[in-house]
Amino acid sequence: YRNGTQIGSAGTYTQLRMAATVGAALGAACDGASNYFDGHMYEFGVSTDVTDATRIKWEGYLAHRWELESSLPATHTYRYAMPTTG
Repeated sequence: YRNGTQIGSAGTYTQLRMAATVGAALGAACDGASNYFDGHMYEFGVSTDVTDATRIKWEGYLAHRWELESSLPATHTYRYAMPTTG
């Protein structure tokens, strides 16, 4: 997902991948190929809760934190208000 819009699916290099023989890769493939992310990462989070609700909350938090909420779709739950915790 980028700015609340799905851009990839399982099997693409849009996610953090774990492989027992290689370890973790953030921004690169774990398959030994030269598939690297070409850009900047300013913040990332790690969670064991992989529900859509949690992803949407993370998107809203990050968009508001970096003043990018206008990049979210108009229908996004947190386009106009930052999510609260608790």
